[in-house]
Amino acid sequence: MQTKIKFLLIVLFFLNTAASSFGLTEETPTIAIEKAKFAIEQAQKAGASKTTPEDLAAAKSWLASAQKEYEKLRSPGTWMTPEKTRRLKEEEIIYLATMAKIRAMVAENRAKKEALSKKLQTHIKELEDHQNKLDLLKKNLAEKKKNQEFQAQIETKRKALAAIKEQLGAIEQEKKLILAESLNKVREIEMLKQRELEEFSRKEAQRTAEIEKELAAAKFKLEELTKEKIRAEAEKKIQDEKLTQLQEKVASLERKIALFIATSKISEPSIKFTEKEITINILAQQLFSPTMEIKNPGKQTLDQISSLLNTHPDYQIIVRGHTDNRGNPASNQVLSEKRAQKVRDYLVINHNVNPARISAEGWGASQPIAPNDTEAGRMLNRRVEIIMIIEK
Repeated sequence: MQTKIKFLLIVLFFLNTAASSFGLTEETPTIAIEKAKFAIEQAQKAGASKTTPEDLAAAKSWLASAQKEYEKLRSPGTWMTPEKTRRLKEEEIIYLATMAKIRAMVAENRAKKEALSKKLQTHIKELEDHQNKLDLLKKNLAEKKKNQEFQAQIETKRKALAAIKEQLGAIEQEKKLILAESLNKVREIEMLKQRELEEFSRKEAQRTAEIEKELAAAKFKLEELTKEKIRAEAEKKIQDEKLTQLQEKVASLERKIALFIATSKISEPSIKFTEKEITINILAQQLFSPTMEIKNPGKQTLDQISSLLNTHPDYQIIVRGHTDNRGNPASNQVLSEKRAQKVRDYLVINHNVNPARISAEGWGASQPIAPNDTEAGRMLNRRVEIIMIIEK
């Protein structure tokens, strides 16, 4: 029963911490579950079922756990549950629903990132197609201009050859008339040629203007696509940063709750949790014999604690010894240091706890946790604290 109460207190602390981090202090289980459902729907609309099915499945699993616990809370007979226990259960449901919402948000962000990448590739392909069409248009224009010049040359030569054949077939006495007519024809040809050149120049100018207009439109389209690409890359970078921060926060919370659950399994000593450290308080009466040797019950407790410390080797540890206020302050200081050093030596020598991460301090009678005017209070003040720093 005592272990169960400790576990519930740990879960209550974790849920309060999670609620403070995500702004859920005033939420109810119903609201938290609905938010998780909405987040999962948004992730599915964003295409997470295809792009990030693992994250979506994790979100649904968290939501199913929250709904299952919520149904248990609403089942007949639970109205007789104590208010404090019921509130702890509600906060557990809020935590499960919040984790479902977070994983759904991760799935949605990854799906949006994938969709944005595909959209960017489509824009790039459209830009390449447009450039290819523009190159083909330029090539056709050059070939058309070349053909028109060649046809004009052929037409001119054909007309000149006809005039020569007409002159050779004419009678000599009509030479002057033919010559005059030839001159008239030459002038007509020159005028016709001039008109054709003017018409050709007008059409070429019009076509050139159209090409320049199309080229300007293509440049504008290219500039717009370039700007959109830059915006998309900036948005992608922001989404990646948010996703990384969210993943790091979730991982940190999961590590903390695992540590709290492991700590709650230690029997006998009282345990205090804060956001930055875990304090394990052991009475000196439980630890030491009158000759300052560690007793068997104390060894059993320290054996359990050492297993926890070695399972989490990255955290710094401080062992602090304390006394009551009876006797000489200097003697109490020496006694408190000796108690702390005894516990540190036991952990290092018997359980290979890295000596670089564990220190011993004596505080004498300066930090009482109970009044020193009764024997019961003095017994509580005679203690050793093992502090694990989980966050600086």
